[in-house]
Amino acid sequence: MKKAFLLFFVMLSVSLIQAKTALVIIAHGSPSHAWNGPVLRLESKLDSLHIPGIDYCRVALMEYSEPHIATVMADCERQHVDTVFALPLFIQPSSHSEQDIPNILGLRYNAMTQAELKEEGLATVHTSMHVVEGPTLAYGDLLQRCLLKQVENLSKDPDNEALLILAHGDPEYLGFWEAMLAESAEYVRQHTKITHIGTGLVEMGQQMVTDVSPLLQDAAKHKRRILVQGVYLTSSVYGMAARFGLIRQQSDILKAYPSTEVVYGKTGLLPDFTDDICQWIVATTREWKSGVYQN
Repeated sequence: MKKAFLLFFVMLSVSLIQAKTALVIIAHGSPSHAWNGPVLRLESKLDSLHIPGIDYCRVALMEYSEPHIATVMADCERQHVDTVFALPLFIQPSSHSEQDIPNILGLRYNAMTQAELKEEGLATVHTSMHVVEGPTLAYGDLLQRCLLKQVENLSKDPDNEALLILAHGDPEYLGFWEAMLAESAEYVRQHTKITHIGTGLVEMGQQMVTDVSPLLQDAAKHKRRILVQGVYLTSSVYGMAARFGLIRQQSDILKAYPSTEVVYGKTGLLPDFTDDICQWIVATTREWKSGVYQN
């Protein structure tokens, strides 16, 4: 009996010693290598940081490009990982972070979402690993701090400037996005001399011109220099404004205010704020690990 107990204790101890925890960062993914590149490079950066309690770090893309979530999770299994802390690298809670990713990871079952994932060719995960999904980038003040730095880089004369803060948004989670924009505007207002700040949730394509035009016109009533900065992971508001015709149509939009200068932000969060995002990831992971140990 004593030998059996001792053998059980030894096997349990070995099992605990060999237990591995992986950190998996999940981003949306894009057909564009320029979009994916800064996200995928987070993997080597995080691996070099040696996060306490994390044995393995990977970055996964939800769609369009490898490595897909299922690919990375299969790799974690090959590495004998027991627990995965999955962090969705999304600006705010959305249908992706609250429905798609949990359904892909097997944390949630929604028949409609499962059917949509199958139609899009996205493989779901079937694993014995314990998977925990963490928060989006909205957790904490990371977005506000990064936005402030972007605005300060664009600003030359804050007393005579207006600011527009743009984001994509998600119709199903508008409350989160509107709150983020309001908090961001207040944060910039408190840390700069810019007083006129407008915000908007903007659709892509031609709709961007429709959505942003009244915001530009309203800002031009108050100031002659308008800063436009987006809260996007890797995309720049300048790139989108050029691609979807906003810059081309700007003179017509502001024909009543011909002397107005509009300056568009040319950076997303990545790669400029790679270090800030990595610090946020480390802090969030440590907080989760601390909670695990307390339990």
